[in-house]
Amino acid sequence: MFPVVIDACVLFPFTVRDVLLRAAELDVIAPVWSDRILDEMERNLVARGKMDVARAAELREAMVEAFAEASVPMQQVEALEAALTNDPKDRHVLAAAIVGRAEVIVTCNIKDFPRSALAPWRVRAVRPDDYACELLDGWPEEMMESARRQVAELRSVATLEELLGLLQHTMPQFADRLRAQFGL
Repeated sequence: MFPVVIDACVLFPFTVRDVLLRAAELDVIAPVWSDRILDEMERNLVARGKMDVARAAELREAMVEAFAEASVPMQQVEALEAALTNDPKDRHVLAAAIVGRAEVIVTCNIKDFPRSALAPWRVRAVRPDDYACELLDGWPEEMMESARRQVAELRSVATLEELLGLLQHTMPQFADRLRAQFGL
């Protein structure tokens, strides 16, 4: 299992969050986050009308409970921020990666994580669609099982084809590659 920081922008869309957290359930990755990342996720879910305050808090609580090892100490994150050179509003994300010993930050905000700021820490920033493809390449059986579980457990999709259609909106490369993996 590889420690991976999942940025708030990636935890916000349900389909992307579900793919990565199911990969974690199958021990493909070990999610890493800080209270600030979860605060941002929770705040955006409410602000954009995806969930009410209570439901967003329940989601956060369920994530923290399911992945007890994912949270990094905020004191350590805050102590590192001043030494970092990436975008100031996302320094806490890189700090979480350093504290959590993650080599990957999965984020939609690649521009906020220039290679020059990440290289000294041996961390790379990857878009969620690209990272899901990497997971599919490295763990095809687990990622296919994850998709099967999504179909079995989600109320919003009844078939694998419906799931792939849903993923096509947020993770088009992954959806196409997963479709090919299933021979569809």
